[in-house]
Amino acid sequence: MENEPNIVVTDELIARYLAGEADPMEAIAIDDWQENSLENQLYFQQMRAAWQSARPERNFVMPDIDQDWKVLYTLLDQSDDISADISEKSNERTLTSEVQKTVNSNWFLRVAASVLIVLGIGAIFYWIGGKPRTREMASVSSQDTKILEQRLPDNSHVVLSAHSTLTYTKDFEGDTREVELTGEAYFQVTPNKEKPFIIHTDKAEIKVVGTAFNVDATGNAVVISVTSGKVQFSAADTSVYLIKGQTGTWQKNSRTIDVTSVVNTNALGYATHMLEFKETPLKMVISDIEKMYACKISLKNNNLADCKFSSIFDNSSLDEVLGTLKEYYSNNNINLEIVKVGPNEFSLEGGMCPY
Repeated sequence: MENEPNIVVTDELIARYLAGEADPMEAIAIDDWQENSLENQLYFQQMRAAWQSARPERNFVMPDIDQDWKVLYTLLDQSDDISADISEKSNERTLTSEVQKTVNSNWFLRVAASVLIVLGIGAIFYWIGGKPRTREMASVSSQDTKILEQRLPDNSHVVLSAHSTLTYTKDFEGDTREVELTGEAYFQVTPNKEKPFIIHTDKAEIKVVGTAFNVDATGNAVVISVTSGKVQFSAADTSVYLIKGQTGTWQKNSRTIDVTSVVNTNALGYATHMLEFKETPLKMVISDIEKMYACKISLKNNNLADCKFSSIFDNSSLDEVLGTLKEYYSNNNINLEIVKVGPNEFSLEGGMCPY
């Protein structure tokens, strides 16, 4: 196979190929170039080894010089076989002994050069700028009864729901800003089109350049709710884009992403500090309050579970919310008692729902 016209395989092109930046025609040219000779294959493989060793996100492995020389000697043995083959066919090719020596000499020099060049590249990367650097990691976790807010190195703002952990590098070096999330968090990402922000969970990946959204990776589902901007949501073999006002849900069983044009703002109350109820059943009200304030509320009388409640809370304390709850039902002739049974734990008792 011949190289594509006007495509010359150079060190620069090989580097772009290894970085995944070569176009299809260039990739074909490199593949053809490798097939042309064993020398090309050797050079490519060792260039790839040097390139991988020098990548900043990987730990550098010092070249095994002894092993590389063993490879060289093996190739030299193969060169002897090639020389013998050339000698057998020298009459047909009318090669003189001087030409034969030149062929053998060129083969030896080029193979040796390829080994030594790569060894030199590895040494240069190591001693000048490629010494391994251990990236300093940071990890923050919210406790059972605490909502945690955190500023990241790029000034992005993250709010962790209870029982959640976020891990990231302290400097965000490289071409991306990557974090790992366990649990649930609300992100307000500082815009940077040149450096995408990527969130990894055990089931999905979320990629943005600057926006606000919530990631709930608890249980067997991943739910992304976007409040501004645009988000790329990828899970399994599926990927979708979500925009402001949309929610994407990936279920482990279905292995698909369902998109709806609605965002449950109360589910984000732990981060936005706002709750809004309009004729909402009390059991749902309790669930949203528990999440927002990382508290525990027990409903002793199940007869109240479907009683409706309406109110708006904006930066209200838990005591204010519970007080409003009691007053609302009292005004509707429901004698509701709120009893504190432990730290951040309450019990709703008494009352009968008349409707």
